[in-house]
Amino acid sequence: MAREIVERAGANSEERFNRVVLGEATFRDRAKVYLHWAGTRDWEPTRDLRSIEAALNKWILPAIGDMPLANANNITVKPLVDKMKKSLSARTVSTYVEYVKQVVASLKNGETGEPIYPRKWDSAVMDLPLVNLKEQLRPALKAKVVSQLVKESEGQEQALYVLLGATGMRISEALALETKHLTNAGRTIEVRQQVDASVPNPVEK
Repeated sequence: MAREIVERAGANSEERFNRVVLGEATFRDRAKVYLHWAGTRDWEPTRDLRSIEAALNKWILPAIGDMPLANANNITVKPLVDKMKKSLSARTVSTYVEYVKQVVASLKNGETGEPIYPRKWDSAVMDLPLVNLKEQLRPALKAKVVSQLVKESEGQEQALYVLLGATGMRISEALALETKHLTNAGRTIEVRQQVDASVPNPVEK
């Protein structure tokens, strides 16, 4: 009988546990903690958080920032998806929803390391737009343009254009090359690092 009274009062409910024990953190609160953790963790830290911060500030936080983290799920995130679909590409919408998932999953049990709020995210329920890989922009220079660049340049600049065209390396990877990355008597290039736009020195990938 005592247990029935406690249950009816909601004292044992998940909602009460979240409010009393976890402090009913909002999505905004957790997003701030997540950003700090993502940028400072030892395991594959995120080097540049600007794109994530921009997505949070412009789209995600205005929509669900004040929502209790425990309430973030397929149904409550769907209105955000519907709003983003009106202005953003399918790829961008999917990326921003991934940020939401990461923030929710980042609150973990200190003893087990498992998420406090495990979610089975469902693209169909959220009505996420399908990403058509054939429609994704893959900017690339034509062979004629590359040949013209090589012809009209000289010295190190010319060597850079030849290297990029021959290997398909990104400019950030090519600019970060060091002699130690040339192996097999100079016949093999190991891509180990890249130049960060905000950091003048190469950073390991």
